Amino acid sequence: MQKVVVVVSSAVSLQEELIQAYGIRLVPEKIIIENKVYRDRIDITPHEFYPILEKSERIPTTSAPSAQDFVDAFTETAEVADAIVCITVTKGFSQMEFQSALAASKNFSKIPTVVIDSRAAPGAYGFIALAAAKAAAAGRDID
Repeated sequence: MQKVVVVVSSAVSLQEELIQAYGIRLVPEKIIIENKVYRDRIDITPHEFYPILEKSERIPTTSAPSAQDFVDAFTETAEVADAIVCITVTKGFSQMEFQSALAASKNFSKIPTVVIDSRAAPGAYGFIALAAAKAAAAGRDID
């Protein structure tokens, strides 16, 4: 049986418990606050972010993961999976995220990897990723 792992960016808006329960692999977005770059959920948690946001003089910005960030995530995931389904937030919201994931998949040949545009903003994107992860947990294959 093929073990499929779902890979998503941290824009996915899923609770940590669900991410852990379904083995979803997160690729961190970058959060830029006062010219300092944080990797979402690695260098800064949501609980740490909001107090900083309240004190910040400038509105923080974000940056999508790079192609190399996706390659790194795919490489790590390939150690525990037979196939990868990478779902991105809609291209309409982040063209860069989709293009980075797609470029990474084209240069990644260790295991079958597909990239899917969720066609959804972050809230709904989480539901789509969760449905895919539940299907993978139920033994569904990459197709």
